[in-house]
Amino acid sequence: MNLDSLNSCPCNSFHYQSTLSPVSLPLGSPGDWTYLVTVPFNIIAENQVAKIEVNMEVIWDSIDKANSKLAIEYRLLRNGRQILLDNTIFAYDVDATTVHEETLSFFHVDTPGKGSFTYTLQARISSYNNVEGPLSVSKSDMSVNVFNSVDSSSYLFVTYTSAADGKGYVSVVDPQTQKIAGTIKVGNDPRAIAKSPDGAAIYVINYGDETLSVINAATLQITATISVGTEPVAVVITPDNKQTFVANLGSKSVTVIDNSTHTAVNTIALPAAPFSLTVDTNSWFVIAACKDPDSYAAIDTVKYTVQNGNLAWGSENHNPIAVTNNGNWVPMFGPTNIRVYRIDGQSKFRSLTTWNVGGNIAAVATDAGQWHDIFYAIQAPPSTKIMFAGISTGFAGPNYLDGYKGQNDIDVSSDSQKICIVIEASDDQFAGLQIIEPYNGALSHFVRIPVAHQVVITPDSLQAFVTEEQYVTPVDLVTYTKGEAISIGGKVYGMAVSYRTQSKLRPKTQILESED
Repeated sequence: MNLDSLNSCPCNSFHYQSTLSPVSLPLGSPGDWTYLVTVPFNIIAENQVAKIEVNMEVIWDSIDKANSKLAIEYRLLRNGRQILLDNTIFAYDVDATTVHEETLSFFHVDTPGKGSFTYTLQARISSYNNVEGPLSVSKSDMSVNVFNSVDSSSYLFVTYTSAADGKGYVSVVDPQTQKIAGTIKVGNDPRAIAKSPDGAAIYVINYGDETLSVINAATLQITATISVGTEPVAVVITPDNKQTFVANLGSKSVTVIDNSTHTAVNTIALPAAPFSLTVDTNSWFVIAACKDPDSYAAIDTVKYTVQNGNLAWGSENHNPIAVTNNGNWVPMFGPTNIRVYRIDGQSKFRSLTTWNVGGNIAAVATDAGQWHDIFYAIQAPPSTKIMFAGISTGFAGPNYLDGYKGQNDIDVSSDSQKICIVIEASDDQFAGLQIIEPYNGALSHFVRIPVAHQVVITPDSLQAFVTEEQYVTPVDLVTYTKGEAISIGGKVYGMAVSYRTQSKLRPKTQILESED
């Protein structure tokens, strides 16, 4: 593909509609689908896609002084055909007030092809408990942004420090050809890297410069360089693609960036030093794992208020926090327990339960597939087990899968059919990648790799990429074979091939050289 031929400004047209009056949703389990808003638009070229953003403001009454629960199901129709179906749950304890006001937001990227189309938003109550009806949707709005498809959104982006000149770069790898498609010069000592939800932008932390580079994924050009705090180590983009959060380990703060202007709009001081970040799927909270002292900080993405709590982490070199796919459950991992938190809506973050577990939890990934609430965790030596558990299905587990000594990183494929665990070498263990098929009898495969540190999986769930010292090795997740190692040209730090709600921190074994 000729990168120079791509449009540097992908936006082509913008369409917006909003309701003029409140709409009622009748109670039901489930209730009837109710029309909210419609947006017509045109696609004038085959390579264009549509990004739909939706916001709903809902008001409802709970029975006073009673536990209440409201589940809202919503769907998008394109020319009358359903293209998206999802839900959210609001729950309150006995201290709940009678009247509740909530905001429900989401976005979806669609590729309808060339022609004239209409998107329609519908909603209904799927279940409820101790709720007085009807529910009122006081306002709903939907925008459709038509832009040119960014073919390079499928690329693998790798941060590294060049062995030739000691400068920082991002290497662009085409997963199809497994060749280098481009190189981008960034700041000094580039580390964590993240891809935006629409794949159009890449965000790179420059640890040495204390800046964040923003890269246009289509042109491979830097569009902004933003100053952040001291010792930046992790970066996440909210799923609505509106904000980016950077964890500053040295200054004990989080920098907030407005993605529309690529400017820093807030610096949030924390009582401890953040080393990793996770964002919930509704874009309501960014949760930071912190040290000195060991604790967490849940940051409201609208009010920028901070809720803190204590938890002793199993390993500060990985991400010990995850958010399940439905956005409601947040498991946090310590050396001897798992604490589960619940997100009930914007500004509603609460502790729910605690599991006692053995072993030292190191990192976690969630199942985005059919169950929506399964999470997996690797454990530090001498454990050879991979832990997994369910949350909304009655807190099932924890259970364990057979693994290997030296677990160092974990990722789950987007179709939830493969779990990939990096195994580091030791005197009695070969390095490599373990691949588990959780819905196929936990069938396990092992691919030997000379050196293995970190893993990411392509959005199509067909390939994994594993970092070595100065190489990235592709692994075929269909044949369970490795390809030829790709020379990156220097000390590899991080990788991004798809959007993630977790920061991806490089394991400590790779950062000793630059930090000593």
